[in-house]
Amino acid sequence: MSKIRLMFFLVLLLKCDGDTDSDHAGKVITWDDFMVDEEGTTSNVGGRVIVVDQSGNGDSTTVQAAVDMVPQNNTQRVKIYIYPGVYRERVHVPKSKPFISLIGKPNITMNAKIAAIGNGIGIVIITNSTKASDKDSNGQEMGTISTATVWVQSDFFCATALTIQNLVDKDADKRQAVALRVDGDKAVFYGVRLVGEQDTLLDNTGIHYFYRSYIQGSVDFIFGNAKSLFHECVVYSVAEFWGAIAAHHRNSEDEDTGFSFVNCTIKGTGSVFLGRAWGNYARTVYSNCDMDDVINPLGWSDWDDPSRQGTAMFAEYECSGKGSNRKGENGHSGIRNYISWEDLEVDEQRLTLKRHDDVRVIIVNKYGWGHSETVQGAVDMVPVNNKHRVKIYIYPGIYREKVRVPGNKPYVSFIGKRNQTATPVITWNSKSSDKGTNGQTLGTFDTATVGVDSDYFCATGVTFENSVIATAGVKGMQGVALRVNSARAMFYQVRIKGAQDSLLDNTGNHYFLNCHILGKVDFIFGSAKSLYENCLLQSIAENFGAIAAHHRNSPTEDTGFSFVGCSIRGSGRVYLGRAWGNYSRIIYSKCNMDDIIVPEGWSDWNHSDRKKTAVFGEYECDGKGADRSKRAAWSKSFSYHEAVPFLQKSFIHGDQWLRL
Repeated sequence: MSKIRLMFFLVLLLKCDGDTDSDHAGKVITWDDFMVDEEGTTSNVGGRVIVVDQSGNGDSTTVQAAVDMVPQNNTQRVKIYIYPGVYRERVHVPKSKPFISLIGKPNITMNAKIAAIGNGIGIVIITNSTKASDKDSNGQEMGTISTATVWVQSDFFCATALTIQNLVDKDADKRQAVALRVDGDKAVFYGVRLVGEQDTLLDNTGIHYFYRSYIQGSVDFIFGNAKSLFHECVVYSVAEFWGAIAAHHRNSEDEDTGFSFVNCTIKGTGSVFLGRAWGNYARTVYSNCDMDDVINPLGWSDWDDPSRQGTAMFAEYECSGKGSNRKGENGHSGIRNYISWEDLEVDEQRLTLKRHDDVRVIIVNKYGWGHSETVQGAVDMVPVNNKHRVKIYIYPGIYREKVRVPGNKPYVSFIGKRNQTATPVITWNSKSSDKGTNGQTLGTFDTATVGVDSDYFCATGVTFENSVIATAGVKGMQGVALRVNSARAMFYQVRIKGAQDSLLDNTGNHYFLNCHILGKVDFIFGSAKSLYENCLLQSIAENFGAIAAHHRNSPTEDTGFSFVGCSIRGSGRVYLGRAWGNYSRIIYSKCNMDDIIVPEGWSDWNHSDRKKTAVFGEYECDGKGADRSKRAAWSKSFSYHEAVPFLQKSFIHGDQWLRL
């Protein structure tokens, strides 16, 4: 959208030279409320200034004790002036004590320039390490909202020149940990530093102004249902993989709440959403913000509730920087209808992306260090009708599961840990004679360990395995390791391991590069149009078997298997291909064949009429198995001109969807 209504929640009056009643707190917050005349500071307990000094030279050695000194139902501004130090405590400023200022000790006097107020950020640190799974005095889990290092219920509260943090173990269970919780109405935070990871700032209720402050976290690190303006703040992501900045909770369009970020700077690490719809009517707006390339190209999340897409108000206005590119959401150039090398790469040093254009990463680790312990769990996290590349990064391990990547989740990459092609392994052991949940036999199609229907799917560094051991002459032992129905898919340096029917290359245009495919009988079969380049085809047959079985029933079907520059190794005696369909089409070009090839090379599948219609050819192959002197007479030795259409990626229309 070219224009949106700006959400400037300027509800607090800040003025440099205003006159206020010296004896009573006005119902405004002024710059005076952030200042202390250091020369005039006195130990006047319960009066205008309370000094906190860990050395014992003030009115209190802790911040909480200073708050406790403020009278109940206070009607005067009380400034709690905190000397430098690390204050390891939890602080509660109750509702019954309004008009309180927490002021860290920078070098400020009444005559100092306002611009100098923030110079002391980080000198005063109030810190804590309480997380949601910790137990309270009753032995119950505390929950997120009770973890706050500083909890402010006070109205007309303000703070400056402080760091408030809650730091917990990143690997802890239920590690939500709030640094600052704000429930008071009309509060201002100027030049404060809020440091945490998940749920750093609980901006819960009320009207608040955050000015020139620093807020750090990874997941939903600004969340709540307040009405707040974040103005000229630094919003810093420390996400290792992906996370979210804001999570606003608003369950009715009548609620006058929301988060507005104006002239903020967003930077850091990971790939984060600008906001997530915690409530049905969540409202979050970014205006004139500078966004680094840490922003997830989708920008926003409906919190897995599509109904919120029609009710949440998520918007951006005149933002800049690499992360502000909205083409990934609304522009045609954001949909990348191709596969590139970048889609097969993850920066393992940071476990983040080399670039963040149109991408997110989901980590799979079977030991629990990641977003999912299973591959299917990661696939389930991919948004339905996804329009951006999602990389599923799989740590080494044996993943015993069946995986389905549905057609409504395109642009998915499976990426195994680099230089570990044999691991991770996704394995299962279904065979065609097994019974399904309906009591019927599965059939070959449904035995697949991994089934891919996703368009623009790609995979690298992964082993797909079906561990059924087929025995010669025994029926019902077909077991598919990988089934591919994608319209377009690429597999690079993957290992596909089975026995009978290892790879069901079923439909679509596919590219297999530098892959290792193992099996006994028809271990590459289907009706797809696929190019196998520089692959290792390994027979594990004890006696007789076959590499490929292509199914094509009409000369008008634009399908076939082309093997270019492949190596054929292994055991047994195998056919190069069998005519599964009347017009089956298989070509081997410039392949090196070991002496495991049956001399006749090809089989008509006991249908002699297929000898006239099947297209089985070889072009410039070598090795002991390439001797054509005893080949089936109906197979062909291709000339260059006959072979050319099958040699390049143009055979699979790769010029349209591969950018390698």
